[in-house]
Amino acid sequence: MIKKSYFHYAFTSLAVIVVFLVLILSVISSDMDPYVSSSFIPVAIILIAAIFIESSNRAYSLHMIHLILLFLLMVLAPFYQYLSGSFPWDDGGPSFENNDVIFANALVMMWVLMYLFGYWLGRVAFHNRYIGPISSFFMHEITKNKIKILFFISLFIIFYMAVMGYGGVYTRFGYESITYKYGQIYYLIMSYFVRVIPYIFLVVLLLLKDRRDNPFKGILLVSAIVIFYVNNPFAAARFWLVVIILAIFCAFYLRKLKTAYPLLMMGIFGIMVMPILNAGRHLTEITLPHLFSLISLDRTIFFVKEYLSSSGDFDAYSNLMRAVSYVDENGITWGHQLFGSLFFWIPRQFWEEKPIGSGHMVAKFYELKLENISFPLPAEGYINFGLIGVIMFAISFGMLLNFIDSKYYLSKRDSSGAIRLIDVLYLFLLGMIVFITRGDMMSSFSYSIALILAVIISTVSFFHLKLRVFSR
Repeated sequence: MIKKSYFHYAFTSLAVIVVFLVLILSVISSDMDPYVSSSFIPVAIILIAAIFIESSNRAYSLHMIHLILLFLLMVLAPFYQYLSGSFPWDDGGPSFENNDVIFANALVMMWVLMYLFGYWLGRVAFHNRYIGPISSFFMHEITKNKIKILFFISLFIIFYMAVMGYGGVYTRFGYESITYKYGQIYYLIMSYFVRVIPYIFLVVLLLLKDRRDNPFKGILLVSAIVIFYVNNPFAAARFWLVVIILAIFCAFYLRKLKTAYPLLMMGIFGIMVMPILNAGRHLTEITLPHLFSLISLDRTIFFVKEYLSSSGDFDAYSNLMRAVSYVDENGITWGHQLFGSLFFWIPRQFWEEKPIGSGHMVAKFYELKLENISFPLPAEGYINFGLIGVIMFAISFGMLLNFIDSKYYLSKRDSSGAIRLIDVLYLFLLGMIVFITRGDMMSSFSYSIALILAVIISTVSFFHLKLRVFSR
Protein backbone atom coordinates (compact mmCIF):
# COMPACT_ATOMS: atom_id res chain seq x y z
CA MET A 1 0.00 0.00 0.00
CA ILE A 2 1.34 3.44 -0.96
CA LYS A 3 2.05 5.65 2.01
CA LYS A 4 0.13 8.90 2.20
CA SER A 5 3.36 10.94 2.42
CA TYR A 6 4.57 9.44 -0.88
CA PHE A 7 1.34 10.54 -2.55
CA HIS A 8 1.74 14.11 -1.30
CA TYR A 9 5.35 14.32 -2.46
CA ALA A 10 4.37 12.89 -5.84
CA PHE A 11 1.53 15.40 -6.13
CA THR A 12 3.87 18.25 -5.20
CA SER A 13 6.43 17.11 -7.78
CA LEU A 14 3.72 16.91 -10.44
CA ALA A 15 2.54 20.44 -9.60
CA VAL A 16 6.10 21.77 -9.89
CA ILE A 17 6.60 20.05 -13.25
CA VAL A 18 3.28 21.32 -14.63
CA VAL A 19 3.97 24.91 -13.58
CA PHE A 20 7.50 24.67 -15.01
CA LEU A 21 6.23 23.39 -18.36
CA VAL A 22 3.47 26.02 -18.57
CA LEU A 23 5.94 28.83 -17.89
CA ILE A 24 8.53 27.45 -20.31
CA LEU A 25 5.96 27.09 -23.08
CA SER A 26 4.78 30.64 -22.43
CA VAL A 27 8.36 31.91 -22.70
CA ILE A 28 8.96 30.01 -25.96
CA SER A 29 5.74 31.30 -27.54
CA SER A 30 6.44 34.93 -26.58
CA ASP A 31 8.42 37.57 -28.45
CA MET A 32 9.85 38.99 -25.21
CA ASP A 33 13.43 38.39 -24.04
CA PRO A 34 13.57 34.68 -23.04
CA TYR A 35 16.29 35.30 -20.45
CA VAL A 36 14.20 37.90 -18.64
CA SER A 37 11.09 35.74 -18.90
CA SER A 38 12.98 32.77 -17.53
CA SER A 39 14.07 34.77 -14.47
CA PHE A 40 10.56 34.27 -13.08
CA ILE A 41 10.85 30.50 -13.12
CA PRO A 42 13.25 29.73 -10.19
CA VAL A 43 11.17 31.60 -7.61
CA ALA A 44 8.00 30.10 -9.11
CA ILE A 45 9.36 26.58 -8.56
CA ILE A 46 10.37 27.33 -4.96
CA LEU A 47 6.96 28.82 -4.12
CA ILE A 48 4.97 26.02 -5.75
CA ALA A 49 7.00 23.40 -3.90
CA ALA A 50 6.57 25.26 -0.59
CA ILE A 51 2.81 25.70 -1.17
CA PHE A 52 2.15 22.04 -1.89
CA ILE A 53 4.36 20.81 0.94
CA GLU A 54 2.42 23.03 3.34
CA SER A 55 -0.87 22.01 1.72
CA SER A 56 -0.19 18.35 2.40
CA ASN A 57 0.23 18.99 6.13
CA ARG A 58 -2.47 21.55 7.00
CA ALA A 59 -5.87 22.58 5.69
CA TYR A 60 -4.91 26.24 6.06
CA SER A 61 -2.31 28.46 7.68
CA LEU A 62 -1.12 32.05 7.57
CA HIS A 63 2.09 30.71 6.05
CA MET A 64 0.20 29.06 3.20
CA ILE A 65 -1.90 32.14 2.45
CA HIS A 66 1.25 34.28 2.25
CA LEU A 67 2.95 31.79 -0.08
CA ILE A 68 -0.08 31.64 -2.37
CA LEU A 69 -0.29 35.44 -2.54
CA LEU A 70 3.42 35.71 -3.29
CA PHE A 71 3.02 33.29 -6.17
CA LEU A 72 0.00 35.12 -7.60
CA LEU A 73 1.14 38.72 -7.04
CA MET A 74 4.90 38.48 -7.46
CA VAL A 75 5.36 35.65 -9.97
CA LEU A 76 2.37 34.51 -12.02
CA ALA A 77 0.66 37.87 -12.67
CA PRO A 78 3.87 39.83 -13.42
CA PHE A 79 5.11 36.99 -15.62
CA TYR A 80 2.11 37.40 -17.91
CA GLN A 81 2.26 41.18 -17.56
CA TYR A 82 5.83 41.10 -18.83
CA LEU A 83 4.90 38.80 -21.71
CA SER A 84 2.04 41.14 -22.64
CA GLY A 85 4.43 44.12 -22.60
CA SER A 86 2.36 46.17 -20.15
CA PHE A 87 2.25 46.59 -16.36
CA PRO A 88 -0.63 48.13 -14.37
CA TRP A 89 -0.69 51.92 -13.99
CA ASP A 90 1.84 52.49 -16.80
CA ASP A 91 0.19 55.87 -17.51
CA GLY A 92 2.89 57.63 -15.52
CA GLY A 93 6.13 57.17 -13.65
CA PRO A 94 9.22 55.31 -14.82
CA SER A 95 9.21 53.06 -17.87
CA PHE A 96 10.40 49.58 -16.95
CA GLU A 97 13.31 47.97 -18.76
CA ASN A 98 14.51 44.37 -18.73
CA ASN A 99 17.07 45.18 -16.03
CA ASP A 100 14.25 46.47 -13.77
CA VAL A 101 12.38 43.18 -14.12
CA ILE A 102 15.50 41.11 -13.40
CA PHE A 103 16.30 43.18 -10.30
CA ALA A 104 12.70 42.94 -9.08
CA ASN A 105 12.83 39.15 -9.49
CA ALA A 106 16.04 39.12 -7.46
CA LEU A 107 14.28 41.05 -4.70
CA VAL A 108 11.34 38.64 -4.78
CA MET A 109 13.74 35.68 -4.58
CA MET A 110 15.51 37.34 -1.65
CA TRP A 111 12.19 37.87 0.10
CA VAL A 112 11.05 34.28 -0.44
CA LEU A 113 14.30 32.71 0.77
CA MET A 114 14.61 35.00 3.81
CA TYR A 115 10.93 34.58 4.66
CA LEU A 116 11.22 30.78 4.54
CA PHE A 117 14.35 31.04 6.70
CA GLY A 118 12.49 33.23 9.18
CA TYR A 119 9.57 30.80 9.28
CA TRP A 120 12.02 27.96 9.96
CA LEU A 121 13.62 30.01 12.76
CA GLY A 122 10.19 30.53 14.24
CA ARG A 123 9.51 26.81 14.10
CA VAL A 124 12.69 26.16 16.08
CA ALA A 125 11.85 28.86 18.62
CA PHE A 126 8.06 28.57 19.03
CA HIS A 127 6.93 25.07 18.05
CA ASN A 128 4.77 23.41 20.72
CA ARG A 129 5.71 26.03 23.32
CA TYR A 130 3.80 28.58 25.33
CA ILE A 131 6.03 31.64 25.29
CA GLY A 132 5.44 34.59 27.57
CA PRO A 133 2.31 36.51 28.53
CA ILE A 134 1.26 37.09 24.90
CA SER A 135 0.90 33.35 24.32
CA SER A 136 -0.97 32.93 27.58
CA PHE A 137 -3.36 35.75 26.72
CA PHE A 138 -4.29 34.32 23.32
CA MET A 139 -4.80 30.88 24.89
CA HIS A 140 -7.54 32.19 27.18
CA GLU A 141 -10.87 30.45 26.82
CA ILE A 142 -14.10 32.03 25.67
CA THR A 143 -16.72 31.41 28.33
CA LYS A 144 -20.38 30.58 27.84
CA ASN A 145 -21.37 33.82 29.54
CA LYS A 146 -19.16 35.80 27.17
CA ILE A 147 -20.83 34.11 24.20
CA LYS A 148 -24.19 35.27 25.56
CA ILE A 149 -22.87 38.82 25.85
CA LEU A 150 -21.51 38.56 22.31
CA PHE A 151 -24.97 37.47 21.16
CA PHE A 152 -26.65 40.57 22.61
CA ILE A 153 -23.95 42.89 21.22
CA SER A 154 -24.38 41.33 17.77
CA LEU A 155 -28.16 41.57 18.06
CA PHE A 156 -27.91 45.28 18.85
CA ILE A 157 -25.56 45.90 15.91
CA ILE A 158 -27.80 44.03 13.47
CA PHE A 159 -30.86 45.93 14.74
CA TYR A 160 -29.00 49.23 14.39
CA MET A 161 -27.87 48.39 10.83
CA ALA A 162 -31.40 47.37 9.87
CA VAL A 163 -32.79 50.67 11.15
CA MET A 164 -30.09 52.59 9.27
CA GLY A 165 -31.16 50.94 6.01
CA TYR A 166 -28.37 48.41 5.42
CA GLY A 167 -30.77 45.48 5.01
CA GLY A 168 -30.74 44.08 1.49
CA VAL A 169 -27.72 46.17 0.42
CA TYR A 170 -25.35 43.86 -1.42
CA THR A 171 -22.87 46.10 -3.28
CA ARG A 172 -20.01 48.15 -1.91
CA PHE A 173 -21.29 51.30 -3.61
CA GLY A 174 -24.69 50.87 -1.98
CA TYR A 175 -23.14 50.42 1.46
CA GLU A 176 -20.84 53.41 1.08
CA SER A 177 -23.72 55.59 -0.14
CA ILE A 178 -25.34 55.12 3.26
CA THR A 179 -22.25 55.15 5.46
CA TYR A 180 -20.31 58.11 4.04
CA LYS A 181 -23.25 60.43 4.80
CA TYR A 182 -22.10 60.41 8.43
CA GLY A 183 -18.44 61.20 7.76
CA GLN A 184 -15.09 59.49 7.32
CA ILE A 185 -14.58 58.54 10.99
CA TYR A 186 -18.03 56.94 11.17
CA TYR A 187 -17.29 55.01 7.99
CA LEU A 188 -13.97 53.65 9.30
CA ILE A 189 -15.37 52.62 12.70
CA MET A 190 -18.47 51.08 11.18
CA SER A 191 -16.69 49.27 8.35
CA TYR A 192 -13.62 47.87 10.08
CA PHE A 193 -14.68 47.43 13.71
CA VAL A 194 -18.44 47.31 14.28
CA ARG A 195 -19.45 45.26 11.23
CA VAL A 196 -17.13 42.39 12.05
CA ILE A 197 -18.62 41.65 15.51
CA PRO A 198 -21.77 39.81 14.26
CA TYR A 199 -19.50 37.64 12.12
CA ILE A 200 -17.33 36.90 15.15
CA PHE A 201 -20.48 35.60 16.83
CA LEU A 202 -21.34 33.53 13.76
CA VAL A 203 -17.85 31.98 13.67
CA VAL A 204 -18.11 31.10 17.37
CA LEU A 205 -21.45 29.37 16.65
CA LEU A 206 -19.84 27.42 13.81
CA LEU A 207 -17.00 26.30 16.08
CA LEU A 208 -19.61 25.06 18.55
CA LYS A 209 -21.98 23.44 16.07
CA ASP A 210 -20.71 19.86 16.47
CA ARG A 211 -20.78 19.93 20.26
CA ARG A 212 -23.49 17.78 21.82
CA ASP A 213 -23.80 20.13 24.80
CA ASN A 214 -24.07 23.21 22.61
CA PRO A 215 -26.91 25.43 23.93
CA PHE A 216 -26.70 27.77 20.90
CA LYS A 217 -27.29 25.18 18.17
CA GLY A 218 -30.89 26.24 17.55
CA ILE A 219 -30.02 29.80 16.53
CA LEU A 220 -27.19 29.08 14.06
CA LEU A 221 -29.22 29.03 10.84
CA VAL A 222 -31.42 31.99 11.75
CA SER A 223 -28.38 34.03 12.85
CA ALA A 224 -26.56 33.32 9.58
CA ILE A 225 -29.54 34.36 7.43
CA VAL A 226 -30.19 37.58 9.36
CA ILE A 227 -26.52 38.57 9.51
CA PHE A 228 -25.98 37.98 5.78
CA TYR A 229 -29.12 39.93 4.87
CA VAL A 230 -28.48 42.97 7.05
CA ASN A 231 -24.66 42.92 7.06
CA ASN A 232 -23.86 41.48 3.63
CA PRO A 233 -20.11 40.87 3.27
CA PHE A 234 -20.34 41.51 -0.49
CA ALA A 235 -21.27 45.11 0.33
CA ALA A 236 -17.73 45.87 1.45
CA ALA A 237 -14.15 46.19 0.30
CA ARG A 238 -13.05 42.97 -1.33
CA PHE A 239 -10.33 42.29 1.23
CA TRP A 240 -13.01 42.44 3.95
CA LEU A 241 -15.13 39.97 1.99
CA VAL A 242 -12.13 37.62 1.79
CA VAL A 243 -11.60 37.94 5.55
CA ILE A 244 -15.23 37.02 6.32
CA ILE A 245 -15.62 34.23 3.76
CA LEU A 246 -12.36 32.55 4.75
CA ALA A 247 -13.21 32.71 8.46
CA ILE A 248 -16.68 31.23 7.92
CA PHE A 249 -15.54 28.57 5.46
CA CYS A 250 -12.72 27.44 7.74
CA ALA A 251 -14.97 27.33 10.82
CA PHE A 252 -17.71 25.46 8.94
CA TYR A 253 -15.67 22.98 6.89
CA LEU A 254 -11.93 23.36 6.36
CA ARG A 255 -10.92 22.94 10.01
CA LYS A 256 -12.01 19.29 9.79
CA LEU A 257 -9.59 18.56 6.93
CA LYS A 258 -5.91 17.70 6.96
CA THR A 259 -4.92 18.99 3.53
CA ALA A 260 -5.44 22.33 1.80
CA TYR A 261 -6.42 21.24 -1.69
CA PRO A 262 -10.02 22.52 -1.24
CA LEU A 263 -8.57 25.89 -0.18
CA LEU A 264 -6.47 26.02 -3.34
CA MET A 265 -9.56 25.33 -5.46
CA MET A 266 -11.37 28.06 -3.55
CA GLY A 267 -8.57 30.48 -4.42
CA ILE A 268 -8.83 29.68 -8.14
CA PHE A 269 -12.59 30.26 -8.03
CA GLY A 270 -12.00 33.55 -6.20
CA ILE A 271 -9.78 34.85 -9.01
CA MET A 272 -12.50 34.03 -11.53
CA VAL A 273 -15.23 36.01 -9.72
CA MET A 274 -13.11 39.05 -8.81
CA PRO A 275 -14.19 41.02 -11.93
CA ILE A 276 -17.85 40.68 -10.85
CA LEU A 277 -17.02 41.92 -7.35
CA ASN A 278 -15.16 44.85 -8.88
CA ALA A 279 -18.39 45.93 -10.59
CA GLY A 280 -19.96 46.29 -7.13
CA ARG A 281 -17.66 49.23 -6.42
CA HIS A 282 -19.60 51.38 -8.91
CA LEU A 283 -23.16 50.01 -8.87
CA THR A 284 -25.90 50.32 -6.28
CA GLU A 285 -27.20 46.91 -7.31
CA ILE A 286 -26.32 44.16 -9.77
CA THR A 287 -29.34 42.69 -11.53
CA LEU A 288 -29.39 39.22 -13.08
CA PRO A 289 -29.33 40.59 -16.67
CA HIS A 290 -26.34 42.75 -15.76
CA LEU A 291 -24.64 39.77 -14.09
CA PHE A 292 -25.10 37.68 -17.24
CA SER A 293 -23.75 40.53 -19.38
CA LEU A 294 -20.64 40.65 -17.19
CA ILE A 295 -20.15 36.93 -17.57
CA SER A 296 -20.63 36.97 -21.33
CA LEU A 297 -18.66 40.14 -22.10
CA ASP A 298 -15.83 40.10 -19.60
CA ARG A 299 -13.51 37.31 -20.77
CA THR A 300 -11.35 37.65 -17.66
CA ILE A 301 -13.91 35.69 -15.65
CA PHE A 302 -13.19 32.60 -17.70
CA PHE A 303 -9.68 33.40 -18.89
CA VAL A 304 -7.62 33.95 -15.78
CA LYS A 305 -4.49 34.66 -17.82
CA GLU A 306 -6.02 37.86 -19.24
CA TYR A 307 -7.19 38.98 -15.81
CA LEU A 308 -3.76 38.44 -14.27
CA SER A 309 -1.99 40.31 -17.06
CA SER A 310 -4.27 43.35 -17.28
CA SER A 311 -6.00 44.03 -13.96
CA GLY A 312 -4.90 46.65 -11.42
CA ASP A 313 -5.74 44.09 -8.73
CA PHE A 314 -2.34 42.57 -9.55
CA ASP A 315 -0.23 45.73 -9.45
CA ALA A 316 2.00 44.66 -6.54
CA TYR A 317 4.98 43.65 -8.68
CA SER A 318 4.96 46.81 -10.78
CA ASN A 319 4.79 48.85 -7.58
CA LEU A 320 7.83 46.98 -6.30
CA MET A 321 9.68 48.22 -9.39
CA ARG A 322 8.35 51.73 -8.73
CA ALA A 323 9.67 51.48 -5.17
CA VAL A 324 13.14 50.70 -6.56
CA SER A 325 12.92 53.69 -8.91
CA TYR A 326 11.71 55.92 -6.08
CA VAL A 327 14.67 54.93 -3.92
CA ASP A 328 17.05 55.54 -6.83
CA GLU A 329 15.70 59.09 -7.15
CA ASN A 330 15.02 60.00 -3.51
CA GLY A 331 16.97 57.57 -1.35
CA ILE A 332 15.62 55.21 1.29
CA THR A 333 13.41 56.62 4.04
CA TRP A 334 15.37 55.09 6.96
CA GLY A 335 12.27 53.77 8.69
CA HIS A 336 10.14 56.90 8.27
CA GLN A 337 7.40 54.92 6.48
CA LEU A 338 7.64 52.11 9.02
CA PHE A 339 7.14 54.51 11.93
CA GLY A 340 4.12 55.97 10.16
CA SER A 341 2.58 52.50 9.96
CA LEU A 342 3.33 51.60 13.58
CA PHE A 343 2.00 54.91 14.91
CA PHE A 344 -0.92 55.29 12.51
CA TRP A 345 -3.21 56.06 15.47
CA ILE A 346 -1.54 59.40 16.23
CA PRO A 347 -3.69 62.20 14.72
CA ARG A 348 -2.01 64.19 11.99
CA GLN A 349 -2.76 67.41 13.87
CA PHE A 350 -0.29 66.27 16.55
CA TRP A 351 2.26 64.97 14.04
CA GLU A 352 2.47 67.33 11.12
CA GLU A 353 5.15 65.29 9.35
CA LYS A 354 3.29 62.02 9.78
CA PRO A 355 3.91 59.99 6.60
CA ILE A 356 1.18 58.88 4.26
CA GLY A 357 0.99 55.26 3.09
CA SER A 358 3.94 54.13 0.98
CA GLY A 359 1.76 53.28 -2.00
CA HIS A 360 0.07 56.67 -1.85
CA MET A 361 3.45 58.40 -1.53
CA VAL A 362 4.97 56.68 -4.58
CA ALA A 363 1.81 57.11 -6.67
CA LYS A 364 1.69 60.80 -5.79
CA PHE A 365 5.37 61.24 -6.64
CA TYR A 366 4.91 59.70 -10.08
CA GLU A 367 1.51 61.36 -10.61
CA LEU A 368 -0.33 58.11 -11.33
CA LYS A 369 -4.01 58.39 -12.14
CA LEU A 370 -4.79 56.21 -9.11
CA GLU A 371 -3.12 56.94 -5.78
CA ASN A 372 -4.70 54.08 -3.83
CA ILE A 373 -2.27 51.49 -5.17
CA SER A 374 -0.91 48.41 -3.45
CA PHE A 375 2.58 48.28 -2.00
CA PRO A 376 3.77 44.74 -1.14
CA LEU A 377 5.92 43.85 1.82
CA PRO A 378 9.19 43.50 -0.16
CA ALA A 379 8.64 47.05 -1.44
CA GLU A 380 8.01 48.29 2.12
CA GLY A 381 11.26 46.71 3.26
CA TYR A 382 13.18 48.19 0.33
CA ILE A 383 11.82 51.73 0.62
CA ASN A 384 12.56 51.80 4.37
CA PHE A 385 16.05 50.28 4.54
CA GLY A 386 17.06 49.06 1.08
CA LEU A 387 18.27 45.47 0.61
CA ILE A 388 18.84 45.10 4.36
CA GLY A 389 15.21 46.11 4.85
CA VAL A 390 13.99 43.35 2.54
CA ILE A 391 15.97 40.80 4.57
CA MET A 392 14.86 42.23 7.94
CA PHE A 393 11.20 42.44 7.00
CA ALA A 394 11.17 38.94 5.46
CA ILE A 395 12.79 37.17 8.43
CA SER A 396 10.67 39.07 10.95
CA PHE A 397 7.45 38.37 9.06
CA GLY A 398 8.30 34.69 8.73
CA MET A 399 8.94 34.38 12.46
CA LEU A 400 5.73 36.28 13.27
CA LEU A 401 3.57 34.04 11.09
CA ASN A 402 5.15 30.92 12.55
CA PHE A 403 4.50 32.20 16.07
CA ILE A 404 0.79 32.67 15.30
CA ASP A 405 0.50 29.41 13.33
CA SER A 406 2.14 27.41 16.10
CA LYS A 407 -0.12 28.89 18.81
CA TYR A 408 -3.24 28.10 16.78
CA TYR A 409 -2.33 24.49 16.00
CA LEU A 410 -1.17 23.95 19.56
CA SER A 411 -4.62 25.06 20.70
CA LYS A 412 -6.30 22.76 18.17
CA ARG A 413 -4.56 19.77 19.72
CA ASP A 414 -6.05 20.57 23.12
CA SER A 415 -8.29 17.63 24.06
CA SER A 416 -10.46 19.66 26.46
CA GLY A 417 -12.60 20.98 23.60
CA ALA A 418 -12.42 24.53 24.88
CA ILE A 419 -12.66 27.41 22.43
CA ARG A 420 -9.86 29.87 22.91
CA LEU A 421 -9.28 33.42 21.75
CA ILE A 422 -6.67 32.25 19.23
CA ASP A 423 -9.19 29.82 17.68
CA VAL A 424 -11.45 32.69 16.65
CA LEU A 425 -8.87 35.40 15.94
CA TYR A 426 -6.77 33.14 13.74
CA LEU A 427 -9.61 32.45 11.31
CA PHE A 428 -10.05 36.17 10.68
CA LEU A 429 -6.31 36.75 10.32
CA LEU A 430 -6.21 34.28 7.41
CA GLY A 431 -7.94 36.79 5.16
CA MET A 432 -6.02 39.76 6.54
CA ILE A 433 -2.76 38.16 5.37
CA VAL A 434 -4.04 38.68 1.82
CA PHE A 435 -4.28 42.43 2.47
CA ILE A 436 -1.01 42.59 4.43
CA THR A 437 0.94 40.78 1.70
CA ARG A 438 -0.42 43.08 -1.01
CA GLY A 439 -0.15 46.26 1.07
CA ASP A 440 0.35 48.96 1.69
CA MET A 441 1.56 48.49 5.25
CA MET A 442 -0.12 51.51 6.83
CA SER A 443 -3.61 50.55 5.66
CA SER A 444 -3.26 46.82 6.25
CA PHE A 445 -1.68 47.25 9.68
CA SER A 446 -4.28 49.74 10.91
CA TYR A 447 -7.20 47.62 9.68
CA SER A 448 -5.62 44.50 11.20
CA ILE A 449 -5.37 46.23 14.58
CA ALA A 450 -9.05 47.21 14.34
CA LEU A 451 -9.98 43.60 13.57
CA ILE A 452 -7.84 42.20 16.40
CA LEU A 453 -9.37 44.66 18.89
CA ALA A 454 -12.88 43.75 17.71
CA VAL A 455 -12.22 40.04 18.31
CA ILE A 456 -10.54 40.59 21.68
CA ILE A 457 -13.12 43.02 23.05
CA SER A 458 -16.07 40.91 21.93
CA THR A 459 -14.79 37.49 23.05
CA VAL A 460 -12.56 37.91 26.10
CA SER A 461 -14.01 38.17 29.57
CA PHE A 462 -11.35 40.04 31.52
CA PHE A 463 -12.87 39.02 34.83
CA HIS A 464 -13.36 35.30 34.20
CA LEU A 465 -10.55 34.38 31.85
CA LYS A 466 -9.90 30.96 33.36
CA LEU A 467 -13.47 29.61 33.08
CA ARG A 468 -14.24 26.85 30.61
CA VAL A 469 -16.64 27.38 27.73
CA PHE A 470 -18.89 24.73 29.24
CA SER A 471 -18.93 23.77 32.88
CA ARG A 472 -18.06 20.18 33.44
